[in-house]
Amino acid sequence: MKALTAVCVATAAGALSAARLASLPHSLQMDWSTAYRNKHLTALRGVLKEAWKLGLLSTDDHQRAVALAPFGGHREPAGQHVPDTVIGALIAACDADRSPAGAPAGAGLRDAAIIAVLDACGLRRAELVSLQYADYDRARRLLTVIGKGDKQRRIPVNTFAARRLEAWLARRGTHLGSLFPRLTRGGTLRTTPNGRPWQMHPQAVRDILAKRTQQAATTAVRPHDLRRTFISNLLPEADAIMTARLAGHASPSTTLGYDVRPDEEARDAVERLRTPTVAPLLSETSADERSSAVPCRRAKAVSGTE
Repeated sequence: MKALTAVCVATAAGALSAARLASLPHSLQMDWSTAYRNKHLTALRGVLKEAWKLGLLSTDDHQRAVALAPFGGHREPAGQHVPDTVIGALIAACDADRSPAGAPAGAGLRDAAIIAVLDACGLRRAELVSLQYADYDRARRLLTVIGKGDKQRRIPVNTFAARRLEAWLARRGTHLGSLFPRLTRGGTLRTTPNGRPWQMHPQAVRDILAKRTQQAATTAVRPHDLRRTFISNLLPEADAIMTARLAGHASPSTTLGYDVRPDEEARDAVERLRTPTVAPLLSETSADERSSAVPCRRAKAVSGTE
């Protein structure tokens, strides 16, 4: 960040030289990940573009300045793959929520639907809390999601998640507004001054998972872990282009970086490969001798019978 600040100051002062730009990649901390360093280079290109727009850089200087090669390298994807047993335990913790009368609590129904949708649709936190009641086509079981860059996509909801959604909607009602709104302590909908269900903050999704993982006595699960799990589970069933479209990624290469399938699956896949037959190779001469010896033995056998 200090390097980018220096570039901004130098650009404003008209003192940005080719030598300064050439040395910039080496000034980034080498203990940063490759992706993080490349983010800084992307930010630098943005600063230089704005400087060019303001007339602080000529076109030639701008073209030379942005011709910085990205950092190479690869790291294993962050996050974890969440097993089905853990997801089931989280939803069971939600089901354990009961009202004083013994009926399912509103928070439990909502949280179970949230976890099921995150697992079955791979939504980002901001995408989930932005969902409106009208975004869910109950007849076709389709969610219309507005993702990054204001890009719209439709995601099918599987049978398991649809059941959880229907159980929640039976309690929520058909009011327009947030699909997963805030709730009062008593489990009723919190509404805005105009009477619509009040939208949750994205941080609330993380808090819900933290609460349910503690109740289920499982390892910590974050919302993006469920997104990674959705992509990892979908890749063996669909091609990378379809998976990228459902995940809201512009490029399948980004989607492949979310593959966090456990090592056991990779080991099983390797074990399913064909195994070679262990036997010495036959030389061509020995093979010819064996093939020619068969008619000779047959001829001797025939002559012996005569």
